[in-house]
Amino acid sequence: MSDFPVATDLTERLAQAATIEHLRQTVRLLPAELSLVTRDRWDGRAVGTSFVDTCTLDDRVPDAPLGLWLGYLVVGGTRPARDYLPEFRSAWQYLGWPVEYAPNVTPNVVKATTPDHYTLTVSAASTGDLGVDVASPCFPNTGRGGADPLPPAIPHP
Repeated sequence: MSDFPVATDLTERLAQAATIEHLRQTVRLLPAELSLVTRDRWDGRAVGTSFVDTCTLDDRVPDAPLGLWLGYLVVGGTRPARDYLPEFRSAWQYLGWPVEYAPNVTPNVVKATTPDHYTLTVSAASTGDLGVDVASPCFPNTGRGGADPLPPAIPHP
């Protein structure tokens, strides 16, 4: 679901490229020890996700607009995961993206929205892991396909 209108000129391929660029912009502003990966650091299994689904509550809508959802694991931290949430908030504020953070309500989650309507959410799990999820704006059903494989890592430059 998206709070924004369908981006008629967007496709899955373009949504993925923009998502990766937003993540790269974020990583550049984080502490140098942090990177993003799609595989678990303990057993190497895939934990990063990328999927396309409808942007409607009713999945029976024919030719419903679609959205891209993508997730990465944050690795390299030397402090508890939750200690990095202010770093993400600061990075996104520096980029001029509106940030939502309610430490008294959801202390382990920070959310930002880019000017082109991508929603980035960083969350600290009870397991100690830190993850970043991104949701694209919705795009026409005809824009599905053509995306490249996800980069397995987005390292700090």
